[in-house]
Amino acid sequence: HRIDAAAFSEATLVKGRKRVYFADNEQTLLASGQTTKPKAIPNTPFWVITNNNTSRKQQMIEQVMIRMNFPADIIEKVTQSI
Repeated sequence: HRIDAAAFSEATLVKGRKRVYFADNEQTLLASGQTTKPKAIPNTPFWVITNNNTSRKQQMIEQVMIRMNFPADIIEKVTQSI
């Protein structure tokens, strides 16, 4: 978000089959599933669901970083650090 707030807002487009992963409010995430456990992303106006396994978290971050046009090698390093 600090690097490019406008591009980070694309995170709200990252979704699963049934769940919304990122939103600008807690209620949207609560409405997308029973066990989403939303948390505010510090220093941003966004919220994220936190009840995911490691593989899903990696996929979510990868999708956000792709939308933000990060280089593939950086995306791989970040996702593998999760």
